[in-house]
Amino acid sequence: MATHDRELTDLLEDTYANYHFSEEIGENDIAFSYKLMEGPAASHNAVKLLEFAGFPEEIIAAAQE
Repeated sequence: MATHDRELTDLLEDTYANYHFSEEIGENDIAFSYKLMEGPAASHNAVKLLEFAGFPEEIIAAAQE
């Protein structure tokens, strides 16, 4: 299973193996390695992805809370 959802990762850790992609977050973009790595995702990039996609500031602020 590849997931960034920590709740699902924890609930299903005895049923599925977890894998993730690593990424580098720049000022204006995000670059994924596309190399499958063992274990759950350790980064939290969802808010940055919202910013890069041009979502309104009020949505970004709510996501940060």
